[in-house]
Amino acid sequence: MAILIGKRQTEDLKRFRQILKVFFKQGFEIYIERLDLKHKIPIYKRMIKLDEPEKHLTKPERFRKAFEELGGAFIKFGQLLSLRPDLVPIEYCEEFKKLQDNVPPVPYQDIIQVIESDLGKPIKNVFRSFSEKPIAGASIGQVHSAVLKTGEKVVVKIKRPNIDHVFLTDIDILHYSARLIEKKFKLDLIKPVEIVNEFKRYTHDELDFRNEAKNIERFASHFRDDKHVTVPKVYHDFVTDNVLVMEHIDGIRISNQKELAKAHYNKKQVLQVLVDSIFRQLFTYGIFHADPHPGNILVLGSSKIAFLDFGIMGHLTESMREKMTMLFISFLEGDINGVADGIIDLGMTDSKDFNKELFKQDVMDRLSRYYDISLSDFKLGDAFTTVVNVARENGLSLPSNLVLLLKALVTLEGLGEMLYPRFNLVQYAKPVIKEFIRKEMSIDSMKSNLIKKAKRIRHLVSVLPEQTLNFLNKLNRGEFKVEFEHKDLESLIYQMERTSNKIVLGVLVSALIIGSGLALDLKVRTIYGIPYPSFIGFFCAAVFGLSLFRQMLRR
Repeated sequence: MAILIGKRQTEDLKRFRQILKVFFKQGFEIYIERLDLKHKIPIYKRMIKLDEPEKHLTKPERFRKAFEELGGAFIKFGQLLSLRPDLVPIEYCEEFKKLQDNVPPVPYQDIIQVIESDLGKPIKNVFRSFSEKPIAGASIGQVHSAVLKTGEKVVVKIKRPNIDHVFLTDIDILHYSARLIEKKFKLDLIKPVEIVNEFKRYTHDELDFRNEAKNIERFASHFRDDKHVTVPKVYHDFVTDNVLVMEHIDGIRISNQKELAKAHYNKKQVLQVLVDSIFRQLFTYGIFHADPHPGNILVLGSSKIAFLDFGIMGHLTESMREKMTMLFISFLEGDINGVADGIIDLGMTDSKDFNKELFKQDVMDRLSRYYDISLSDFKLGDAFTTVVNVARENGLSLPSNLVLLLKALVTLEGLGEMLYPRFNLVQYAKPVIKEFIRKEMSIDSMKSNLIKKAKRIRHLVSVLPEQTLNFLNKLNRGEFKVEFEHKDLESLIYQMERTSNKIVLGVLVSALIIGSGLALDLKVRTIYGIPYPSFIGFFCAAVFGLSLFRQMLRR
């Protein structure tokens, strides 16, 4: 890593030492020693030990406290991990949910400087008014309310100055540490490098506010004619990688039950609208809000909601949506074998030890208890979490978007139960899924799918002659090559070479002994009473025989 070989600035080295110091203080000394990094912590800082009450904290709790103290990318890293039970054990996910962006606000003058630098004009030429105090803040940016010169009320999201460097430095350190951990520790279920790569991908998207603007536009295009769902308008003239200006939407946070009751909103109706919109995102549109927690959903009426914060979005291909539909049907019908087949169909594994039948049996054993209870007590989120855990334990990797989908449903189920104690996601989802299946099986839908498949076949037929001719031409010119990659054959080749050498040596020794024996009757000069050809032959046979004997002993 560049940080450790002197190509980064002094503050980056200081950050790396700070990270080690914090984890050392939280009781991870033994792991730091095994990674050969203890020497990076100054001796006087190694004297800092855990406070007495903190000694009894669990390992996930100590990880969470370390992330909180480090701030920056580590808060975001923990928050992402809380959404990914396929990457880390569930107890860590639950603990990382508690991570909050407790960061001091950026000074007002610094915010103004970012806006004016990015928009290329004085702030007074863009906004009629701009609040000095932020209305929200997070690790990447903070939000201010404002009024445009044209009179529209807006919210302005501004990225923290220098946050790109802070995050990329932390990610560089995380990546180095992940590679070191995989090298030093034998980990069967957790893949540190894969986890950091996933985090890097999401962070790259979130650090550029133009990506969020595109997410909002795409999401809004699906709900443009929907009177039940609202999405904030984006003002594209004022969007850069550091600044995002959006429409201000007045509403009540869906978790604010007191205000919802004051407004006389029907919570059950609100939930039906929310569930319907989420499932349409998943099964119809293929783009979904990956973090529908209470802070990101506003209630505008008994049958109208608004989504906020589109930093993390999930995407599903048409093929994945079809597979997910079948998986849901299996879940709802209690077909556990179908659930196992669906997960295998959606998953990936590079493990040679993956046992399909063992995995299916594991799924059946773990899920059977959910189908021994009444529908009203059935927790779809718990069942999904169980499936993700079983997949991870069996070395089956699920696509990241699939896990984000399952996590979004878990969040939705928890939100529903908070608003309406008798809420049951299965009962709410059943009519929506049935309607989706009805549409998919309709004549128009089947006709559309047949037309799509026909177009693909037509394209294949049109390019097949040309591609076949190209293949035959290459074959004729001798340009056709078959390449293969072998793995772990070096040791086998080495053993075969050693074995063949021993056989050759053994045959040579035998030939020398037999030849020397036949030469004993020769009337020639002798050495110690033995004809000299036989003497030389026996001597060489003895030398080669001893060499062969030593090789056998070394084995």
